Amino acid sequence: MAAWSARAVAKPGCLDLPSAKWALEIDAHEKPKSNGGNMYGHSELYVGRFRLLSDETFTDEKGNTTILDDEVLMKQARELLPDLQHA
Repeated sequence: MAAWSARAVAKPGCLDLPSAKWALEIDAHEKPKSNGGNMYGHSELYVGRFRLLSDETFTDEKGNTTILDDEVLMKQARELLPDLQHA
């Protein structure tokens, strides 16, 4: 069973998004081998990209629908991490 980790107390300067729609695009899933098979108190680790979603969708010519990012919230989130390059 996987567990998700989060801060219990907000760090100053954090965005408070109590009802934001979000998605995690998983790049990797590992079971830690070191530290007794435990990392940050969890037996499984997921690595990926976190997206804040809007209510808007896009449907391509094949009928595939994609939920679009909330560009305003994503910009605010990126500004929290000014030293990182964003694709």
